[in-house]
Amino acid sequence: MTQHHTIAWAQSSFIDSFDAGAMISTIPPMSITPDLLAKARDRDRAALIDLLVDRYPCLYRMAYALIGREDVASAAVKVVLRQSVAASRLWNSPSDVDRWFMHHTLLTVRRAGARPGELANDPLIRHVVSNNAYYPAFVQALRALSMQQREAFLLHHGERLDERGLGISMDCSMQAASQHLREATKVLRAYGGAMYSVLTEQVVQTYDHLAPPAEMIAPAIRTDLAHRNLRGWCVRVSVLAAQWAVLGLLGWTVWKIVPMLRW
Repeated sequence: MTQHHTIAWAQSSFIDSFDAGAMISTIPPMSITPDLLAKARDRDRAALIDLLVDRYPCLYRMAYALIGREDVASAAVKVVLRQSVAASRLWNSPSDVDRWFMHHTLLTVRRAGARPGELANDPLIRHVVSNNAYYPAFVQALRALSMQQREAFLLHHGERLDERGLGISMDCSMQAASQHLREATKVLRAYGGAMYSVLTEQVVQTYDHLAPPAEMIAPAIRTDLAHRNLRGWCVRVSVLAAQWAVLGLLGWTVWKIVPMLRW
């Protein structure tokens, strides 16, 4: 990126032409039906897996793109999946599912608080769709944004969220979400110069391809749920064993002390 291009775009009035009201909503129609949702609430395993399969690509894209480190993002995906099993009892409509996943994925990403790793290992670099000499530096500039600016930019362009969707997901007002997006756009336009649109489109294309192949999603979810069930079973067995140990100790104490009291 030449200094001439950067300065020229930084001094332009692009921010005045940004129309927050033109942001288009949002995520493609979901395949979650009322019947599927009802079965998932009743703990039907097959229905719950189908529901999670529907939301997994969005969860995966968000975690990997926002965190920028595959090790931390992988752990975040597992955390959200496990939380979703308990939360499924509260979902009464597909929009409930959508809002829950968007919001809780962001919360988990924020709690992870991961520092960026090496740029070469960034998911937006490793899975890049097309080649561009300026792209790595653009991703680095994206990572340098504040957390909320980065969220607003990636969710608007990657998940196609409008300002209302951004506000719900980011747990802030529509005005605040729009402001975060404006600031992110301002910084990245100034940095990208004449290549801004091309580089942004490259981010979008890479973001769209972050999720694993469809045939791998259901097995991954089944494995994770199996691990969750195994951990739950181990905890229950441990608690039960502890209870029996306490009862046994009390019984032994009574058996030893009562005769002494009688004597």
